Amino acid sequence: MVDSAHPPAPLHGTEMPLTPSRRPPRRGPFGVGARWPLIVGASILMGIAVVFATVDPALSPTQPPATPPARLAEGYLVSVPELLARADLARAREQPYADAVADLMVDAERLLDHVAQPIQPLFIEDEGGIFEADGTAAYGLAIAFRISGEERYGRHAADILRAWVGGVSAVVDTCPNSGDCHTTLIVSRLGAAFVFAADLLGDASFWTTADRAELADWLQRIILPAASERINNWGDAGTLLRVAITDYVGDDAGFARALNHWRGLMDLVQADGSIPEEVRRGSLGLQYTQEALQYKVAVAEIAGRRGIDLWSYKGTAGGTLRAAMDTLARYWYAPGDWPYGTDEIVVPRPGAVWELAYARWLEPAWIPIVTARRPYGDLGHSALRWTTLTNGIPATIVAGPISSPSPGPTPSASPPPEVASDPRLRLASVPIDGRVEVGLAWPLARSDGAGEIAIRIEISSDGGAFEAVAPSTPAGREVVVVFPVGPTVRMRAAVLDLSGTPMAWVDGPSVVVRIHDDTDPAFSFAGAWSAAGFADYVGGSAASSSTAGATATVTVDAYAAMIVGAAGATRGLVGVSIDGADAGDVDLRAPTFDPATPVVTVSWSSAGQHTVLLEVRGAPAARPTVGIDAVVAIEAAR
Repeated sequence: MVDSAHPPAPLHGTEMPLTPSRRPPRRGPFGVGARWPLIVGASILMGIAVVFATVDPALSPTQPPATPPARLAEGYLVSVPELLARADLARAREQPYADAVADLMVDAERLLDHVAQPIQPLFIEDEGGIFEADGTAAYGLAIAFRISGEERYGRHAADILRAWVGGVSAVVDTCPNSGDCHTTLIVSRLGAAFVFAADLLGDASFWTTADRAELADWLQRIILPAASERINNWGDAGTLLRVAITDYVGDDAGFARALNHWRGLMDLVQADGSIPEEVRRGSLGLQYTQEALQYKVAVAEIAGRRGIDLWSYKGTAGGTLRAAMDTLARYWYAPGDWPYGTDEIVVPRPGAVWELAYARWLEPAWIPIVTARRPYGDLGHSALRWTTLTNGIPATIVAGPISSPSPGPTPSASPPPEVASDPRLRLASVPIDGRVEVGLAWPLARSDGAGEIAIRIEISSDGGAFEAVAPSTPAGREVVVVFPVGPTVRMRAAVLDLSGTPMAWVDGPSVVVRIHDDTDPAFSFAGAWSAAGFADYVGGSAASSSTAGATATVTVDAYAAMIVGAAGATRGLVGVSIDGADAGDVDLRAPTFDPATPVVTVSWSSAGQHTVLLEVRGAPAARPTVGIDAVVAIEAAR
């Protein structure tokens, strides 16, 4: 069985049309309409710290405390009173709770149709399967029960828990000390969801004392022995499971041993925040680091609620949770600087760890990562779900000087990301009625758009006010916007903070979209060419040739260009080279005649002089004609 973290998920977001998809009537040159997308982005948990003497950080068990620590706060990641308070905030439209509750209730309605399917004996071959689905459903329904007060959600959660307690009496394919058993991995990652769900059901009338006792016995006898004890992220997941179960069943000695195992794993973290077992994983080093940290941080949150401070624990190698999170953030923004191996580093999708860590340290540099995926709902592959609702920070808290409850950022901390000075521009359509669609993608300055960093892009036309092209857009993701032909267009972009406010504007280039007719000096012709008249051509005519070897050379000083010609049943092949490099042939044959067809569309990373050469191929003989009308260019404003 492969020891692997969950593969990165695709970017999460909603794309909606700005206008209905309708082709406007043809009015003059380049009368082709199109549709453009509009990408719409959409109570602090105070840690109560009781500092304790450092214990032996070895992975072997230590002597349990004579008396268990005081229970300073209820819940595991969240308590019932906290959820009720956040429900009130959501009703008052306070963010992030309003969006998080709305997202949860959509999930809850779907989960009411979920049917538990316990597997006897429990053997897991896939990434999570039924065990993941049922545990996640029980947890989500339990949260919805407390948020809404509707018993139907809680009753269904209880039914799922009872189904597993009564339906599973053995777990197979387990090996806590090796990476050969997939069941151990998945049970370690996801088993705590059963505890989280049961805790939120509490003493509800439909979740009886007998139910609680039977679940506790099942968790301790059947599930707990499968928990991983390895020294990598498998063991971190197993530690979370052991902490949750031993706490739920009241096993104080087992709880103390689990926390000591956590300290032993933290002893492996280096002073610079790197985790050797995870950074060695080549291109997936960042992904594995986030994977390990989500379980480490979750255990620190639970321990803090029991009066034990793990947040500030410093391991024997000098590592701390804060240093590890700073290191993760640093290379999230600059994966090209990753010093561990030569593989191209993969920046994963932000995970639930960011909500928990930001709630603890309020680090402004993490804000773009935290907010990129909000609300964190049921997506994931561990027991940590819906963390925007359970642990998120209110949107009223914005970036700025904030005193941290832990020592200041380590030297590995990265400054907040900043967009690059030059966006990528692409002509996405031919002009119509003095407008043209432009593909606009704005990467980050230091990481080329890695991660899901939310930014805002604004444009100004002909000296007017700046207007946002969308509320937010993932950095590096293309959004298609409308530029006027002729007036100067200014652009700017900024990374968004937690409240959706731009942090620091970066001005992009000022550009002008121009159309150059085939009679313009931008064109030069060699061989046999003639003027072909047609009302919909720019200037009423286009250059036409049926002679093989005839060439048209287009020279522009631009960020992007589109050469426009005619397509139709009698149109033939044209060879293309761009700045001397062969770009292949373009076949202009089409079932109907269109005088405004993009023949070549090309863009460059910055403005500069470029040459496109078009050559008439003259074959097949039945349709040798090539017609070139104009070039549309995005040029630097002068």
